[in-house]
Amino acid sequence: MFALDGAPISNLVVRLGGEFNGEPLAMESITGSATEIGPGGYLFNIANLPAASDETIWVQIDDGSGEALSERIFVTTTADCNQNLILVNWRQIREQ
Repeated sequence: MFALDGAPISNLVVRLGGEFNGEPLAMESITGSATEIGPGGYLFNIANLPAASDETIWVQIDDGSGEALSERIFVTTTADCNQNLILVNWRQIREQ
């Protein structure tokens, strides 16, 4: 997550939901909690084995109190181990 000036933003909630491989998903992560991928990074481990999905999984940023700061962004996964990383970078586009 990056601010208007490009600085990383920490301590926002990233929600992941939907359905993956026939099972419901409801996970949370915090921006800045996975610094190994970047200063505003966050990470989800959805499953131990890759599976294909077609926009049945979504991610969304909120302020920690449940107030959405973004729309839901739907993502697609593949069953190929070489293509099982999804990178979603968030960038602030207006003052809050």
